[in-house]
Amino acid sequence: KRITLRGSDGQNYHFLCKRERKGDLRKDERMMETFTLANRLLQRDPEGRRRQLRVRTYAVTCVNHQSGILEWVPHTTKFRSVVGEVYRDENFSYPFVVDEKVMNEIVRIQGIRSDTHKLKEYRENILQKFPPRMHNWFTKTYPVPTQWFEARLRFARSSAAWSMIGHIVGLGDRHSENILIDTTTGECVHVDFDCIFDKGILALARPEIVPFRLTPQVVDGLGITGYEGVFRG
Repeated sequence: KRITLRGSDGQNYHFLCKRERKGDLRKDERMMETFTLANRLLQRDPEGRRRQLRVRTYAVTCVNHQSGILEWVPHTTKFRSVVGEVYRDENFSYPFVVDEKVMNEIVRIQGIRSDTHKLKEYRENILQKFPPRMHNWFTKTYPVPTQWFEARLRFARSSAAWSMIGHIVGLGDRHSENILIDTTTGECVHVDFDCIFDKGILALARPEIVPFRLTPQVVDGLGITGYEGVFRG
C-alpha cells in the first residue's frame, strides 16, 4: 500500500509498504547499497561526471525478509504503460493484451530449435504486428526540442548504466513492469531486485540467456543511431 507522511518541514513524503510472497526484500536493500557505491565510482571518473552517469536509487528499509518500506519514486510509469500509450495513440492493437492466437504463435516460435529460423519467424510473425514505436513517446511527451534532446540523452545514458551494472550483478527478471520511466526526465528506473546473481539463468522455467534487456522498443527509443550512438559511447 502507498502511505503518505507529513514531515516536520511541512512537505508530504510518500512510501510503499510492501510484502513479498516469494521474494526477499533484503536483496533490494543490499542492491541499493551496491548501486549507491557504483554511482560514487561513476562520479569519480571525469567522463562519468560529465555525462551524469548514474542508476536511480531509492531507500529500502526491511522489517523482515518479506516486509518493508520503500521510498516512493515520483513521476514514474511502467515501460509497459509508456509503450501501450503510444500504440493506442496510433490505433495499433494493444501489444500486451495478447489473444490466444498470438500466444499460440509465440509458443510455436519458442519451440523451434534453430535460432536462425526462430529469429526469422519472430521478425515476420510477431515484430511485424507490434513494430517499435518508442521514439513517438518522446516526441509527444517533450514537444520542446531541447527537452526532447535532453530526455533522449538521459534515457540512453541511464539505459546503458543499468545494462552495464545489471550485467555485473547478474540482474534478471527485467520485464516491462520492472523497468520504469521518469516522465519528467526520460530516465530509466529499475525496481524489484530479487532475481540477482544470474538467478534468471538457473532458477526460471525459461532461462534468461541475455545479459540485459535491449529490445526493439528500447533501441527505437535510443534514436536514429540506435545502440551504436550514446548507448555504446
